[in-house]
Amino acid sequence: MRNERQLSILSVEENAEVAAAMGIAELMPEWIGGNLLLSGVPELSRLPPRTLLWFPSGAAIRIDGDNGPCKKSGASIASSIPGRPDLELGFVKAAKHKRGVLGWVEREGEVRAGDVVKIRIWEQALYTA
Repeated sequence: MRNERQLSILSVEENAEVAAAMGIAELMPEWIGGNLLLSGVPELSRLPPRTLLWFPSGAAIRIDGDNGPCKKSGASIASSIPGRPDLELGFVKAAKHKRGVLGWVEREGEVRAGDVVKIRIWEQALYTA
């Protein structure tokens, strides 16, 4: 069975928004299990499933969907900032729709810091049954 949650992809901008909402100076990607940190992608957490991220090497990551915020990540943040036990649950509220996306390697290749990523978003239709 394919692991569709191989990577946690985060946004510099969304992390900064979440940090501000939580009243902390910075939200480090490693505190919440981030594998890849992107910048310049508006509303990264709202990229729809099937979106492809293409890297200059030919590597491609396919997005499975958004990564909902959880208490486990909040606990990791709280343990990194002593004296702020409120951050465990505070993260869940502050990071709603800003927690990044999950994806898997569609095509292997090297991904380097500073790479320009091309994003292919497939046409979307709302399911309204």
